[in-house]
Amino acid sequence: MKPKSKIIDWEERYKRVLADLTRSESIRAEEVQRTSLQTKLSVVAEFLPLIDDIERSLANTDCLKTDQDKAILNILSEKARQSLKLLGIEKIEQRKGDKINPLLCEVIGVVDGKETDTISEIISSGYKAGDLIVRPSRVIVSKRKLAK
Repeated sequence: MKPKSKIIDWEERYKRVLADLTRSESIRAEEVQRTSLQTKLSVVAEFLPLIDDIERSLANTDCLKTDQDKAILNILSEKARQSLKLLGIEKIEQRKGDKINPLLCEVIGVVDGKETDTISEIISSGYKAGDLIVRPSRVIVSKRKLAK
């Protein structure tokens, strides 16, 4: 083997090793990013029941003794929303009367109604991070009774 061909052979090996290293670094970076996102979402999911309790308390003003109680809950609710926003988590916007989207909702009950497959009541809000669902909305849907 000529010295020049040995140099070319070593150059090719070097290029292959460099390409493998670059690919490995890219795969590792993706794994770190995915693990970080999964960790963040699991921590957020643990706090969502607390946020649900705050929202239910605000919706049920009978349980609040003073205006100060309501003001405190409003402040906590706003801080929770801001924290979620900073983490890239947003509430799934749905309202009573909307058609149910099975990708965004978990049906936990059915009631008789005028329309079929519409949201009758939202038990707890859903949340998402980009296209990932952190938790689906838990809803009760209406079904139209069939005429006999």
